[in-house]
Amino acid sequence: MTLTNIELLLCGALVQVIPREARDYELGEVKYYVVLAASAIVWQLLFQGLIGTIYCSSSLFTGIITSFLLPLTEVAAIVAFHEKFTSEKGMSLALCIWGFASFFIG
Repeated sequence: MTLTNIELLLCGALVQVIPREARDYELGEVKYYVVLAASAIVWQLLFQGLIGTIYCSSSLFTGIITSFLLPLTEVAAIVAFHEKFTSEKGMSLALCIWGFASFFIG
């Protein structure tokens, strides 16, 4: 799957877009590629862990873990990137917590 994604990336229109985004990145071109590679590795590890959780326990438990991590990710992004907590983010956070709570209510 990862090789297919890399092939599509190299063959598609993103080949022209990524260098332009790297030049315009506020922290520098090298850090752009570091962030890009690190996020790809973290996503691969996350999905590998979720597949392992499905294999060792159940898909329901994986759904619970995923719905628990989503609000944490939103809060971590606000703290790490010093973003403003807008009403849209508040509504999104409320819906994520509601989705997580629905595993225990229903």
